[in-house]
Amino acid sequence: MKPKNTILCVDDEPINLAILTYILRKDHKVYTSTSATDALKLMEKITDIDHVISDFHMPGMNGIEFIKLAKKNYPKIIFHILTGFHKNQDVLSALKNKLIENYLEKPFNKEDIFKALS
Repeated sequence: MKPKNTILCVDDEPINLAILTYILRKDHKVYTSTSATDALKLMEKITDIDHVISDFHMPGMNGIEFIKLAKKNYPKIIFHILTGFHKNQDVLSALKNKLIENYLEKPFNKEDIFKALS
């Protein structure tokens, strides 16, 4: 059975990546990265990414900064932000300007994730 989507999950907390992989692996091909910089390098190698789910708060580069850089080179990928904090001005602006498709809250609900990826 062919996976529905290829998804890159970016989060500096390995436990979140493990949970996302566990939730998604049955129906999707899942790649993970613990930093935005490494995710950008990974995106150069993987050509079939459909969705990126990125944490907002990460060291070095936050999720919105990462998505702005990635979207320039990969405009067809659908980006989602994941955060344990309320929507801030950066997230609201990213939603308004269609930089991101969805805002997902931590702790995440698998139904919300599946809905975002459909």
